[in-house]
Amino acid sequence: MGRPPKAIDWKRVEFMMRAGCPAEEICEQFYIHRSNFHKQFKKEFGENFENFATRFRSAGRGNLREKQFAKAIQGSTKELDKLCDIELGQKDLLATTSVPLNQVDITKDHKIMELEHKIAVLLSEAANGNKS
Repeated sequence: MGRPPKAIDWKRVEFMMRAGCPAEEICEQFYIHRSNFHKQFKKEFGENFENFATRFRSAGRGNLREKQFAKAIQGSTKELDKLCDIELGQKDLLATTSVPLNQVDITKDHKIMELEHKIAVLLSEAANGNKS
């Protein structure tokens, strides 16, 4: 007869799943072989780890999002900035707006002015060359 199964703290397993820990990391914490863990998990929860853990990871991300939102609402500008970056896609917007929106037009206008100046100088030289 085999050795009795190792005791597993299922509340801790649930917490680790919420944190996004894969089965390998959980097994390491309990010093248990992965196949034994999966057998005990199925016996405890009635389904395989991968399917069950997916729901817990989503709940964990939801908890983080809720806490971050609460801090932002309470006035934490750091958390508010993060949420705006993530939820509203403003990080990408910030990267593109660090250069003035009309910079392309400004660059073109500057180039036109340079070329107009060169034309004026050439015309002036041509006019002076014809007089002498």
